[in-house]
Amino acid sequence: MSKFFAILSQSSIPSPQIVFSSVYVIVVYYLTSQPMEWMRISMFVFICVLTSLVAQSLGLLIGAGMNIEAGVFLGPVTTIPTILFSGFFVNFDTIPGYLQWVTYVSYVRYGFEGESTLVPLVL
Repeated sequence: MSKFFAILSQSSIPSPQIVFSSVYVIVVYYLTSQPMEWMRISMFVFICVLTSLVAQSLGLLIGAGMNIEAGVFLGPVTTIPTILFSGFFVNFDTIPGYLQWVTYVSYVRYGFEGESTLVPLVL
């Protein structure tokens, strides 16, 4: 199995993370009855893949820099603020002024903003 991934990493085939997340996002896009326009689909997939790559890289950074006990603790501790300050649970207007800078650090916020401007839900 390791030979397969060694060959895969040396070839011109995209990495499995990009392929698997793209397939998942395309299926979700279709199942939620979004408008079938190539530009919207491609931008939606692009934003979702970039968001997943950032999340994966932060997980790899925590995993590589910490031992298992500290990584298990630090992973959720760093993930919860990015989700809370993304604008999904708390509106930006209700966040106190001294904490509004945290919203600019949240990569999930940029994913939500990009997707909401590209692909509005069809009811």
